[in-house]
Amino acid sequence: MEGITLEDLRKRYAEEVEKTLVIRMLVDREIRPKVELSEAEVRRFFEDHAEEVPEFPERYVLGRIYIEPKATAEGESAAAAELREIAEQVEAGEDFGELAKIFSDGPSAPNGGDLGHFSRGDMDPSFEEAAFALSESRKLSDVVKTPFGLHLIQYLGGDGVRIHVRHILKRPQTGSDGRDEARVKARAIHDSLTGGEEYERLARAHSDDRSSAAQGGEVGTFAVSDVTPDMKAALDGVPVGGISEVVEAPDGFHIFRIIAFHPAGKPAFEEVRDEIRIAASQEKQQRFYDEYITKLREEFYVDIQDQEGEGE
Repeated sequence: MEGITLEDLRKRYAEEVEKTLVIRMLVDREIRPKVELSEAEVRRFFEDHAEEVPEFPERYVLGRIYIEPKATAEGESAAAAELREIAEQVEAGEDFGELAKIFSDGPSAPNGGDLGHFSRGDMDPSFEEAAFALSESRKLSDVVKTPFGLHLIQYLGGDGVRIHVRHILKRPQTGSDGRDEARVKARAIHDSLTGGEEYERLARAHSDDRSSAAQGGEVGTFAVSDVTPDMKAALDGVPVGGISEVVEAPDGFHIFRIIAFHPAGKPAFEEVRDEIRIAASQEKQQRFYDEYITKLREEFYVDIQDQEGEGE
């Protein structure tokens, strides 16, 4: 449409990409290291841009202690056997991604089990150990057990520091005995909480959601309108700082805590501190960049010549 060849288009994009990379290198070397933000600056930025901050709906800050029913030996054996059969299909030429869409119990199943690129420390240790042991010469793992279930992992590439894999997850059946044990454990924890035990300590010690357990059970902020009906019913009437009854769900048992409640309206500074810090840092970096470029223009003479060699 612009009347240029594909080669000219590639050249134009190459020049633009080069310019972008040069600017990024300049910012990383000359600007970003010099930009430091105090808490007072971040708060002042928040106050100066208060009108631009959108209103939030009613929302909870929630904690959760999650007790997962343990799988039976028979359930684990069956799941492992299914993954080995899938591995044989992959070795025979079947597409791993299509099999993941059909058989995986994980949230990545619609994407063919693709987990993207990650580094050590980003995943469960057992999963990482198996994934980083794979390579171009050995792309398929054995069955790997983690707290999430059993996995079959396929290597897609990497540089030794970051790797790209996809997986098929099977969650073994738990059986009635496993659910009964989890129910008893959840109720015992609830009794301890009503008896005065610290929620954060029990979450760290007993919750099977290990990522939130490390945070004392805190799982984040949720709009009241977004929580499920069962969760909303469990939280109804619970005061800030209080705990819910044991909530039974298909995946296990939950004890929620309302850490804070925020009414609809403008968020408090503490709620959006991280986002405000990023915005304030970007604005300050832009200001330093503009000042740096102005200084360069004052110090250096630039002569731009056309193709005939005439200066401008």
